Amino acid sequence: MGQCILIGGGSGLIGTRLTEILLQKGHQVRHLGRKAGTDRSGQVKTFAWDIHRQAIDEHAFDGVDVVINLAGANINGHRWTKSYKEELLVSRTGSTQLIVNAVKQRSSIRFIAGSAIGYYGFGDSTQVFKETDAPGNDFMAQLTVEWEKVADQVKNVTHIRTGIVISSRGGALEEMAKPIKLYVGSPLGSGKQVVSWIHMEDEVGIIIHVIENNLSGIFNAVAPQPATNEEMTKEIAKKLHKPLLLPNVPGFVLKIILGQMSEAVVNGSRVSSEKIESTGYKFQYPTIESALSASLHVAH
Repeated sequence: MGQCILIGGGSGLIGTRLTEILLQKGHQVRHLGRKAGTDRSGQVKTFAWDIHRQAIDEHAFDGVDVVINLAGANINGHRWTKSYKEELLVSRTGSTQLIVNAVKQRSSIRFIAGSAIGYYGFGDSTQVFKETDAPGNDFMAQLTVEWEKVADQVKNVTHIRTGIVISSRGGALEEMAKPIKLYVGSPLGSGKQVVSWIHMEDEVGIIIHVIENNLSGIFNAVAPQPATNEEMTKEIAKKLHKPLLLPNVPGFVLKIILGQMSEAVVNGSRVSSEKIESTGYKFQYPTIESALSASLHVAH
């Protein structure tokens, strides 16, 4: 039996693919967006919301079974200036608050809140972080704590803490592949920092698994086998048939170029996928080699 699912951030990288798969599975999908309208297929209706003005079309929630929030300004799209850090926070907490206000009045609606493995902080590649672990204390960790705190106003919320998403449609992989294609690719910092990643199909698969199995709580959306930055860089170069000619980019250079955002690039975190696997989820792409094979043949 299909459900009615409302997605905040439905036109983004994850939301677009999630919408496609949900429709294929017979669910009804709606989006929240800046402008009201209907997509070309006539299948997806968009209801207007304005995160900064805290305004939303309440009719968006009529007959809805599940709300998923994937909205938020791009973490990697901009230097972390004071104003952009504020935008990163407001785009996440503001969109979540709008949904929370509506869902609290409609107890039958389930809420799946997007979150990030940034919750655990970056810099410790020895510890394997699980959902019960305490948050880190860097900017990304504090941002994620605030983001989840807003969602926790709803009793049966499900948090999905997502790693670096690997997709043939853009995002992190496109950014990582660009310099390699131009023969200026190299590992970043020591190259030994651990990247906890997930293939797009598994990201979407986990969200749908949570919906269809009525799961609540906190789940890490990361592949079972994390990779180091150096391993990822070499594997991308191999798949693109490009040499890596340059030495590693030193951490201090990244700090000059990226500012505080370099923390998330130079430092890593090893995050566990055990909890979602214990619920019966089977990963389509458990290794970085399999994920890149599935993504780069389209991207290059």
